[in-house]
Amino acid sequence: MNLEYRCINQLKPLNRLNAQLNSQDGSALTEFAVTMIVLVPMFLMVPMLGKIADMNSSTIQASRYAAWERTVTDQSDKSDAQLQQELENRFFTKIDIGIQTGRGQLTGQADQNPLWRGYGGKRLLVSAQDDVDGAMQQNGTPGSVAGIIEGVISTFAGAFGSLNSNADFDVNMNGLYRADVNANVGSNDMGFAGRQDCGGQDNDDVFTCIRRHNVILADGWSSENSEQAESRTRSLVPMGMFSEIQPVFDIVGSFPLTEEFGRFEPGYVDSDVIAADRLGTYEE
Repeated sequence: MNLEYRCINQLKPLNRLNAQLNSQDGSALTEFAVTMIVLVPMFLMVPMLGKIADMNSSTIQASRYAAWERTVTDQSDKSDAQLQQELENRFFTKIDIGIQTGRGQLTGQADQNPLWRGYGGKRLLVSAQDDVDGAMQQNGTPGSVAGIIEGVISTFAGAFGSLNSNADFDVNMNGLYRADVNANVGSNDMGFAGRQDCGGQDNDDVFTCIRRHNVILADGWSSENSEQAESRTRSLVPMGMFSEIQPVFDIVGSFPLTEEFGRFEPGYVDSDVIAADRLGTYEE
């Protein structure tokens, strides 16, 4: 009797375990199915997010290029339309296309960036000419400190100018350059539905707008050309103030016994002459 009682008590934990296992039949399969419903779309979105991140990087580079290019070229050298075409060709087309000055607008399908393609055959950037726009601005140097600096430089230039007409120390205080570049990101079949384009208009073909800008405060102290550099240097040379009477020395040097005055050039500056030690041919 006692033996039978002990056997029954030992079987009770096994019965409870079997009951628990039977109640969990199919739960693992259900959890796996629910997890896949969440994870599969996430895995499919990762490449799309990478494509959009690459477009964002290209937009940042385009804004930097436009701002820096405008610091060295004005409207007479390169118009905003030319600069706009350059940044579209260089940053929003196929990445292995060589850079070529004066090239026309690249609009062919072979020129499109193959990476910027969404699911369902839709492109994230349909046309660089239509979906990318840039704006370049040139403004005055901000802040009250800039005004003080401008006043000091103007006083300095005026003092030298009264003594020497070579004092060309004009400083460009309108050197704040800003470039804004916007790019429309197209909608696709992965839930990136149409919203608003960069112009603020409702557009079913545009998912979002990437807006990036770059601002550069240029140093206006640098010389515009070699002639201006020579003029500034000549004004700081004591004999530079006599450069205006160079014709007098030429006349005096035309007479006998005073030929040496004809070769006298007060305040002579030549920016094309480079010291021998800078050319690597200097020997002591």
